[in-house]
Amino acid sequence: MKFLKALWRYGSYLIVVFALHGCFLFPPPSLPPSHSQHLGWTAQGRAAIRTKQDQVIVNFIWRYAPDETRIRLYGSFGKVYADLVARPGHATLTTDDGRWQDADSGRLLKSVLGWDIPVEAANQWLARTFVDSQSVPSGPLTAFDEWLIEYKDIKQVGDTLRPRRLKITGPDVSILLSIDTWQVNK
Repeated sequence: MKFLKALWRYGSYLIVVFALHGCFLFPPPSLPPSHSQHLGWTAQGRAAIRTKQDQVIVNFIWRYAPDETRIRLYGSFGKVYADLVARPGHATLTTDDGRWQDADSGRLLKSVLGWDIPVEAANQWLARTFVDSQSVPSGPLTAFDEWLIEYKDIKQVGDTLRPRRLKITGPDVSILLSIDTWQVNK
């Protein structure tokens, strides 16, 4: 009986050790590195932005480069509502009512438009690529503080899959982005 207990105890330890050893020998497959965050990209489409106070539907052009983000919001006839240019440590927002500057682009959007959107984090959410349709998360992901990101649809862009529709939900705002065209800088 002592032999069986000892075999059970040490056998369990050996199984755990071999299982962990196997994890080190065969690591899970990783996603290929996304170069789009380093090279830059442009996404163009529509955005539905909902806050407790209002709901806005606009067209957008979102350009990302390592040293600058530009987001232009415009209407169906091309009228520009807002133009944000964000560089590290400096952001400028231009509307019909004037021009504002701040060190933080998210804080600038919140103070002028009432939209609390972390622009730098959103760059990463948009730039995400997928290996195949099976690698797309099926539910919302907690991504940044209290933000939930939900990839609703993807599309083939060159040799990668990129978001086509995504929902970004934060404490005070909900944004549904529908991306019609992608351009990745090479």
